[in-house]
Amino acid sequence: MSVPEHTACLCVAGVRFEIRSHCPIAEPFDDRTRLPFTKHVDSPVDPVDVNVRLVQGGLPDLGGRELLFESNAAWRMYRDADTRWIVRTAQGRTRTLWIAEFGRAAREVTVHCADACIEERQGQTVILNPIRFPLDQILLMHALADHGGMIVHAAGAVLGRSGCVLAGRSGRGKSTVARRLADADGTRVLSDDRIVIRAGQQGWHMFGTPWPGDAGMAANAAAPLAALFFLEHAATDRAPRLEAREALDRLLPVSSIPWYDKALLPSVLDTCEQLLASVPAHALQLRRDAPVAALLRECVTGYVGDGSAGATSSRNPSPEPNQEPIETEG
Repeated sequence: MSVPEHTACLCVAGVRFEIRSHCPIAEPFDDRTRLPFTKHVDSPVDPVDVNVRLVQGGLPDLGGRELLFESNAAWRMYRDADTRWIVRTAQGRTRTLWIAEFGRAAREVTVHCADACIEERQGQTVILNPIRFPLDQILLMHALADHGGMIVHAAGAVLGRSGCVLAGRSGRGKSTVARRLADADGTRVLSDDRIVIRAGQQGWHMFGTPWPGDAGMAANAAAPLAALFFLEHAATDRAPRLEAREALDRLLPVSSIPWYDKALLPSVLDTCEQLLASVPAHALQLRRDAPVAALLRECVTGYVGDGSAGATSSRNPSPEPNQEPIETEG
């Protein structure tokens, strides 16, 4: 008699994780922001399927494998030829929770789950779904590498039909800006912390993700990308246009790029360059009480919002003041 198969799903930016196990799959904890991403939705870009199989016990021996990367967040990555392994540990890295095994493009994934991933819930033995942070982001980063996509540390909002990515490191005010935009008429926030950008046949698009920031905003939706903005604290409100090289210098530090994997780097860096050759980029310099929505609308006027029309526009919504921006905390 065949053992029944249990399934779960995670869909982000057109990448569909199909998760299968012979044991019922359960989430480690209640996460309502994740629920909209657990079903298939229409996408403006070609779908990418990632098949994930969860297996119990029998953790592989990784002795002799090359250590590619070690994170402070209790995970490590190893390599042997074209195979990658991610080891997730807990309790001071003395206990292994699971080991994920996959190829460079992360299209077929096997997650070897230790006993720590097995629980009894309401009289039923379940396996805790490991396709969540950090594994979901790592696999998505690999899957997007060959499909013109990338994860950006950014908030994202749609104004009318114009998608705006608001990128910045921690403390630049992504969640604060997202809250203001959520209160503005005619806007929709897709995320306040992580956005995926992908190229498609109809231009560049931005996508919400299931990884919100302090504001807890996460929408499983997409929009044509009109412009990129890099957040700065300043003494005045303005959004000067950036040259491609300057924009690249700002984009790389806020993007999830597998610097540890030389096989993936060329395609990811090529995606960055193509993005900035097609989509206008601005420095978004804001006071704490800046009218963000009005400034963005003024800036993207003339951008069609289809992810391709901005390359010839050089609109700057405000004159260049003599005073340099003043950096503040927060």
